Amino acid sequence: MMAALLAEKRGYEPVVLHEELPVMCSSILGGLPGLPLNYFLDNVGFPLEDPRFYHSLSPSMIFLGEKWQLLGVPELRSGFSDLERTRWMPGFPTFQESLIPELFSGMKQEMARFQFPPSFTTKMFAWWHRYRFRRHELGLKKLLSSHPSSLREWLLFLEALKPFLGLSADSRSSVYSVRSLVALLNGWTSAPNNPLLYREVHKVASKNLKKAIRVWEGSPFLVRMEGRRKGIFIESQGKGERFDLLLDLSSELEVPSGMDRWEWTVSESSIPDVWPLQFLIPERGGMPSVLFQGNLAEDKEILYRITVRSTGEGNSFQAPLQVLDPLLLKALPPSPLPQAMKRPDPILQYSKEVLKSGWRIREPYLMTMGPIQRLMDPTRLPFLSDDWIRQLFYVLKFR
Repeated sequence: MMAALLAEKRGYEPVVLHEELPVMCSSILGGLPGLPLNYFLDNVGFPLEDPRFYHSLSPSMIFLGEKWQLLGVPELRSGFSDLERTRWMPGFPTFQESLIPELFSGMKQEMARFQFPPSFTTKMFAWWHRYRFRRHELGLKKLLSSHPSSLREWLLFLEALKPFLGLSADSRSSVYSVRSLVALLNGWTSAPNNPLLYREVHKVASKNLKKAIRVWEGSPFLVRMEGRRKGIFIESQGKGERFDLLLDLSSELEVPSGMDRWEWTVSESSIPDVWPLQFLIPERGGMPSVLFQGNLAEDKEILYRITVRSTGEGNSFQAPLQVLDPLLLKALPPSPLPQAMKRPDPILQYSKEVLKSGWRIREPYLMTMGPIQRLMDPTRLPFLSDDWIRQLFYVLKFR
């Protein structure tokens, strides 16, 4: 619905089809002024600075590898000694002085081409900004591939984080994962207030969108292309409509396969107050890598969304206590036991002709083919980042 609000402001008349189920929205990484995520939330009327909708996570995460690393404390606790910084945040001064400006300057340049309706002048500058951004990203990949000393201590963390960002092991994705690392290190991490945010977005969308907002009733919609890719025909139960653009936000694409999701509710008193509510545990001892993301619920309970990266070697994940370090628990949490979440049924089914057509993969979150744009479902990703939002702006150009 937020994407539809942005589309409406850019000259589209969107029809929204959504599944009315409880959603655990992603943690938000980034959102500095002038960057895509902040600009997007400002545009649709739900600014990241509004404490009703988002709360900051500081510290943001603890990585439970061989060497524990705490992320998101520099701004919160500026009085850290050099020894503490070396222990918890190796290489952070180098990040602050050189790498951070480089990681985000190109993205700010590219965002300039998405901020104004098209004209002859803006089209010329759009080409220039796009060219500069691509050159800048190539330069960043070259810089990061050499593994500067400031990144050396974080390589194990980056490898563990990549799958939970929806990234493949391809080294070309290093820019995306390092940008997320910088956001986590700096405490640029927020968690959405899911129930309130959903209600308010639905209210605003129902009021402002000219076309309908429809609740999916469970029957899959068949998507087929009209001749010469002039439009898309979407039909269900013998009835259909023609559209000139489809933005599919309902799929995982092909990247994060092997991910399972669980929910686990524990007493707030079970987890020490000093620990952040996000734990990243790498693969070890025959167990898959696991990400815990907690939100404070009612009645002094913590609701964890747990994302498990299965190894494909028959290893099973049976309970969070298998992987959690005992130091993170004050006492053995009582029941209820964690529940595996059912994978959502597909809303859209593509015809054989569409599936055989040539999809263009725009790493890592976007696949396009003519008027069909498939953008990875952000509610299935543990993290929503500036890079995902940048690709949303690419799809929803002014018209």
